[in-house]
Amino acid sequence: MNKKSIVLFVFLIVFCIVLILNGTLFLINDISFIDYDTEKEYAFDEYDEEELLTALGIRYKMNIFTLSEKKATENFDNNISLLKLINIERIFPNKVKVTVLKRYPLYEINYNDNYYTVDREGVVINVSKEKTGATSVSGLEIKSITKGQFMTTENYAASRLTALGQACELYGYKDAYFTQIIERIDVNGYTFSLQTRTGVVIRFNVATNLKQKIREALSWYNSTVAETKRYSGTLTIYDDGQGGYLKPIYTKA
Repeated sequence: MNKKSIVLFVFLIVFCIVLILNGTLFLINDISFIDYDTEKEYAFDEYDEEELLTALGIRYKMNIFTLSEKKATENFDNNISLLKLINIERIFPNKVKVTVLKRYPLYEINYNDNYYTVDREGVVINVSKEKTGATSVSGLEIKSITKGQFMTTENYAASRLTALGQACELYGYKDAYFTQIIERIDVNGYTFSLQTRTGVVIRFNVATNLKQKIREALSWYNSTVAETKRYSGTLTIYDDGQGGYLKPIYTKA
């Protein structure tokens, strides 16, 4: 065999090996789902594995190179409302790890005879004819509200509710705890009134210093209500007119 024939022969062998490996070695045979909060395997409480794989567009024995993270994420977001997709990781040669975050209800909205449950990011995670027990919100001018999608409202109220939820999480007040102490949120322009389940109303302007105000308010509530047993009245956080805010002021009912 001349040199040219040898090169061609070697190329064909390598090409065949690549085809064989691509058709066997790189076929997905291990797919794991990880709970972002616990860093352990997802328990399949809300959905079973088949539902999640269908939503992602991933299947066993598909070639790992044909997996599109972008397309899988779009499919997931459009079909799964109770989980947030955090990451899809390809582990070569044939494994895929999917990390998901459970969405928890932060508040609910009564709209058109339905109760829409919304998480801390503003995503509608469920629709029901019955109350769920989550914190109720009134005073919103709804623009759009659809399961699996972000709720939108007039005057950016939805984004401020999202900021409120994120602020609570930032300072350690998880969704379940927030719902446990806040019964209702009344929205009036830039003013939010948080009606606690003990009777105290917390009121502040949400346009500025929202994170700091919610920290001040819930910190005051946790310490003062427990110590003085105040179960009525209003706690107001006023702006100072210079871009800041004053210490909470309590007024008896």
